[in-house]
Amino acid sequence: LIDVEPGAATWSFANAMVAECLVRLSKEAGRWTYHNQICAEILEGSKGPRIAERRGLHLLAAEEWEASLKPLLEAAVSRRDLSDYPVASQLLDARDEAMDRLSLPEVDRRRVHSWVDRARLARVEQKLEVADQWVAKAQDSAVLGEWPDLARRASIEGAYNALTRGDYSNATSLMVSTLESAEEAGDSEMVAACHLGLISSRMSRGDTEGAASHAEQALEVYEELGSVSGQGHAYRGLGWIQLTLGKLDEARANLMVAQDHFARAGVKYGLAEVRNDLGEVHRMQGAYGIAESLYRSSIELYRTIGATQVLTPRVNLAFAYMEQNRTSECTSLLEQCLKAARQQGRRSFEASAHLGLAVCAAKDSDWDKCMAHIVWGRLTLEDSGLMSAENGRLMEQAGVLAQRSGEQSLARECLDGALWHWRELSDQAGVQRVERLLSQ
Repeated sequence: LIDVEPGAATWSFANAMVAECLVRLSKEAGRWTYHNQICAEILEGSKGPRIAERRGLHLLAAEEWEASLKPLLEAAVSRRDLSDYPVASQLLDARDEAMDRLSLPEVDRRRVHSWVDRARLARVEQKLEVADQWVAKAQDSAVLGEWPDLARRASIEGAYNALTRGDYSNATSLMVSTLESAEEAGDSEMVAACHLGLISSRMSRGDTEGAASHAEQALEVYEELGSVSGQGHAYRGLGWIQLTLGKLDEARANLMVAQDHFARAGVKYGLAEVRNDLGEVHRMQGAYGIAESLYRSSIELYRTIGATQVLTPRVNLAFAYMEQNRTSECTSLLEQCLKAARQQGRRSFEASAHLGLAVCAAKDSDWDKCMAHIVWGRLTLEDSGLMSAENGRLMEQAGVLAQRSGEQSLARECLDGALWHWRELSDQAGVQRVERLLSQ
């Protein structure tokens, strides 16, 4: 009736019908609750990757509502950290059922914990409005309940929502204030989380030195905490910074270390991010075949964990097409990304898609479309506050193509945008290059 795994203290039913039959007999005999109580007692004190999950669900089925709350939350956080987002959401649903059975009030620490985790899950699914609603609910209750630790966790989720949306100014403000609060309280986990978020905030302004400082501080805290996944995120941040600086060998080395940490911790979301970043390394080296393979692998891995709407590897794949003069493929993919970015409220991706489409239109000599995308791209960039070398290069490239075709007004619009961008990034080589083009 059962299969025992060799060398392991685990077993499973040889046939799923056996389990179904035993469950049915238990329920018909009125012993279902009792049997789940016994299972929960047997698991108490046991150790293993799914013990909290199994025990929590047994306690729930045994109608031990209060006792089920802690293991169910522990299990949901574990699943979330392993990027098993659908299962994490189901476990939070089970926990909500238990809290409803207990008639817990809205202002209760246990409810706030769930809301913070639901905010993160909604962000992974790119449902930013829903994520913001969970954050607001958690913050309000944390303030009323005077729970500063939960208020910090809600605040950092709000900051990451802003970061994902491309609202870098608000994200930075929230992270800096949360970091100060976390340092005063000695909340190391939140200190590290804030430093990680500030990597992206500093990079959005071209501040690679500031970003590197935050990455190194995050790494130091995560090493003290013994967090393998946290160290993976910090190494990935260092790799991203070096990639931006064109230090490709150093970038690859740190990204490979990050990949090793994510693999050891079983963090699929982190692995998907690193595959995209390694794709960028190969794209910058002109190894487009390898880059495209890594982007597609990243997209597929995101899909398997339920993060199907992530745009980063799709946009990068489109740019790889562009650099190979596969204009129609690039246009098609960027149009899909632009539509998704608008639906998700992702301003930074919307800007990048517009600028990429402007270059595609310039290559096709569709100057009206090129002008429209440049204007919208610039407006969206100014709104989001994002500064990146990629966007500067796109505007400059569109300007060069327009200038060569005698479209002087359009060329100036593109080059003015590129000049503004290079100045904001303090890229003197870019400033001088565009100024020479404008003087022609």
